Amino acid sequence: MKTPHLIEGGIFHDARGSLRFVNDFSLKDIKRFYITENADTQMVRAWQGHRVEAKFFMAIAGKIDIALVPIDHWEAPSPDLEVHHFYLDADNPAVLAVPPGYANGFRMQTPGARLLVFSVSTLADAEHISFPPETWKF
Repeated sequence: MKTPHLIEGGIFHDARGSLRFVNDFSLKDIKRFYITENADTQMVRAWQGHRVEAKFFMAIAGKIDIALVPIDHWEAPSPDLEVHHFYLDADNPAVLAVPPGYANGFRMQTPGARLLVFSVSTLADAEHISFPPETWKF
């Protein structure tokens, strides 16, 4: 995986209810996962960089705006780097695959939105690099 991309899923409905899926997303390399829910839709969680760790994001409730920045220099990244936005919606199942080398931030677009995050690194092996919120405009 060299660039961020969406792995599309779907929803199956029948008389029993519905089943949401992303069948083309493999859990083979996943080491951990967590769920994030912001306090409100104004809060932006940004910017967390991952030099060697791949991440995968999926909205499990509501709509979420995820912003990604490809980092040019880890010690002093350019403030002019382009911010790329991806919009996830629990009613349109998909997983956003993010390779190493990106900083991410996100904002919930709907109250009660929840983001499921998968990582290929254990917590002990993860290297998180935080950048100040004002480094790039969300």
